[in-house]
Amino acid sequence: MTRTIIGLIVLWLLACGIAGAQFSGAVEGFVKDGTGAVIPGVSVLLTDENLGLEREANSNETGFFRIGELPAGSYAVSVASPGFVT
Repeated sequence: MTRTIIGLIVLWLLACGIAGAQFSGAVEGFVKDGTGAVIPGVSVLLTDENLGLEREANSNETGFFRIGELPAGSYAVSVASPGFVT
């Protein structure tokens, strides 16, 4: 009887762990021009290629951007800034 109860508890804990697992990631980087200079204030757009969902961020004063909490998938990245080709 004790083994059965312990076995059920272990199975329940494993099921909770699997159900609670979430897979997400992030895309981050620096936006730079052809000379290697960073570009602040650039709009970075990620598009989920399967679902069409979009997420956007802007690069900071060092050219860095980060878009987090992304579900697993395939994404297209585009950047846009005045004076530059998208």
